Amino acid sequence: MIFDSHTHVDVVEKWGWIDPPEAIIELMDEAQVEKAVVMTYRDSVKPDDPATLFVKEAVEKYPDRLVAYIRGNPNSPQAIEAFDQAMVDFKFVGLKLHTVSHVGFPYTEPALHLLRGESAGPRRKGSMDRSSAGAGLSRGPGHRSGA
Repeated sequence: MIFDSHTHVDVVEKWGWIDPPEAIIELMDEAQVEKAVVMTYRDSVKPDDPATLFVKEAVEKYPDRLVAYIRGNPNSPQAIEAFDQAMVDFKFVGLKLHTVSHVGFPYTEPALHLLRGESAGPRRKGSMDRSSAGAGLSRGPGHRSGA
């Protein structure tokens, strides 16, 4: 069995993200992939978040092909509630944690400091240094440098 462990399903036209589940299934068939873990490009920041519901609906439509993960920043104010709903109520099987997300996440001052390359106070062990901060941030498939 070929199992794709990282696939995105999402449709956010204003950001150029047009990957409905039907298109993913077509690509999976072409590549002979039997199952795929799916998540959105956006973070789920609260219960009943549109990103979570999009994945839920995709997996309900293709239950034998798609496996649901919730993507989110564990530092967002309602992260635990969003994760709990996805895992317990909707039976998602995994989490993709983005601790430095910038898509669909209401910024906090520490996140803004990091994105601006400013010092946010004492460094924690394992935190990114300023020289590599930009390299570690996902800007999504629709991002164009300088845009």
